[in-house]
Amino acid sequence: MIYAIYWLSKAFTYGGDLCESHTAEPERSCVKAPLKNRASKANDAGFQTVLVAATMTQGCGSTLLVLTLLELYMQSERAARKATILQMATIYTVAGGTLLNLGVTFSNQGSDIVANGSYVGAGVFLALLIRSMQRVRTLDKFEKMI
Repeated sequence: MIYAIYWLSKAFTYGGDLCESHTAEPERSCVKAPLKNRASKANDAGFQTVLVAATMTQGCGSTLLVLTLLELYMQSERAARKATILQMATIYTVAGGTLLNLGVTFSNQGSDIVANGSYVGAGVFLALLIRSMQRVRTLDKFEKMI
């Protein structure tokens, strides 16, 4: 896959080198004039080169566009997943802190049974928070691998 992307980028670069000016016009019109000049030469090699270059440029351009869009989609998907995990970690932190605060309050008032239940709930949310941070670390390692 990496070799295919490398080949496509080189082919696309060759097609882009045929363009003498980088304007806002569509890519085909930018390539068309230099290709016509080469095709008008008398030898057959010039015409074949033009034909191959035109085909490669158009095909590689659309393939590179698809690959670029796919890469952007995957980056946004990973970012959305990471944001979701971090949002849930924030909710776990708030809920765990609230239960811990309630446990301390009930413990000071003498309700040890309710306080113990709050402590257990805070512990559950702490475990969920730790698991969320592990998932974020795994996603970060995956992104660095890419």
